[in-house]
Amino acid sequence: MKKLLVLIILLLIKLYATAQITRGAIDEEIYLSLDWYLEPPNILYKALFQSVDHGETIELKYSSVKYPAPPPDSMSLSNITGDASEGVLYNYSINSFWRSDDYGSTWNYLEDSVSFKYLSGAYPGEVYKKKMALYRSLDYGESFSLELDSLLLIKVEIGYLEGEVYGIIASEDTNYDFQFVHSYDFGATYDTISLCKEITGLNYGNYRPEPIRGASEEEIYLMTHHQDSNSPRKIVKIFYSYDYGETFELRYASEPIDTYYWAIFGTAGREPGSFYLGKARIDTINYNSTWLYLSYSNDTATTFKTYFHDLGLFSSQEELPINKFDIKTYPNPFDNKTQITFNLNKQENVCINVYSLEGRLIKRLFEGELPAELQGIAWNGKDASGNEVKNGVYIVKVETGKASKSLKLIKN
Repeated sequence: MKKLLVLIILLLIKLYATAQITRGAIDEEIYLSLDWYLEPPNILYKALFQSVDHGETIELKYSSVKYPAPPPDSMSLSNITGDASEGVLYNYSINSFWRSDDYGSTWNYLEDSVSFKYLSGAYPGEVYKKKMALYRSLDYGESFSLELDSLLLIKVEIGYLEGEVYGIIASEDTNYDFQFVHSYDFGATYDTISLCKEITGLNYGNYRPEPIRGASEEEIYLMTHHQDSNSPRKIVKIFYSYDYGETFELRYASEPIDTYYWAIFGTAGREPGSFYLGKARIDTINYNSTWLYLSYSNDTATTFKTYFHDLGLFSSQEELPINKFDIKTYPNPFDNKTQITFNLNKQENVCINVYSLEGRLIKRLFEGELPAELQGIAWNGKDASGNEVKNGVYIVKVETGKASKSLKLIKN
């Protein structure tokens, strides 16, 4: 009954996680704002995480209630954008705009946002806000001046030069859905480049081309979504330009992704060649966590290294004077058998499951009470029916009361 109630709540607030990423002010630094975990019966938390090693490790910086809506005078994490000054971040929702000067730990109210979208510029203290007009601040959002009273671009990205704006606009040519825009006067006038449908992909909802400023003046990326020909899933593609958007080259195409469950997000980093691509989803098995896959590229989105984070490990920090443990597996990668070990510091009920990357339960390895000692259990690479699973990546999750830890298993 409890799980049914949780599922109904998640369906009401959308079953998938919402997630967003922004670059920090220094090399290898990123921030992530995303749905975190559900506290029964109906409180959904959102969290801000920072990484200073291109996503290999993450640190919780701030959390807030997303649902039910918090009081009007309190800040709710929503959309994060990073300033070029170290430690400075901005958060905006449909009704308020905030700034943090200490890496997201505390926040100061700046103004009512009235549904503005805020974008960071390339230089310290430079931040923009856009709705139908474009405004700019050079004092960290304390005050804004009007730069253009009518900006009709669907998507906007700020460049490195004075007045430089990139964007996406609907095409008047029926052979094309979109045109890429480059302006040096805040979008008052611009050059346009028609984008073929092989580049732009889907054209509805959130599935529109996203321009992303690179690490140098000439660099611009396009992140687009495309329909998989064999399933309802979507393929994410990243295109790269080193000539201000005159030409784009395909650098990366993902495997088909179920975007009903998975939130997809990306950004370029501060260091040359860096790009981050992530996906996150609520753990629909236990509803007490979000699974995050964060991929980092240092060759302009050509190849990626992926890190997995179970965000449930950060939840209830003040409520968990309970088992703290690490999972180890050997061998990993493995062929026919791997041993999963962990140490309990007190006797407790334990549940050990293996999941696919999509969150489907492959096999329950153990459920019951275990004593306070080093524990070990083997997995032979077979599912609950005794069939050998395909080669690939799986997740083993060990849960003890309110604590849980997950680890990737690679079957060769």
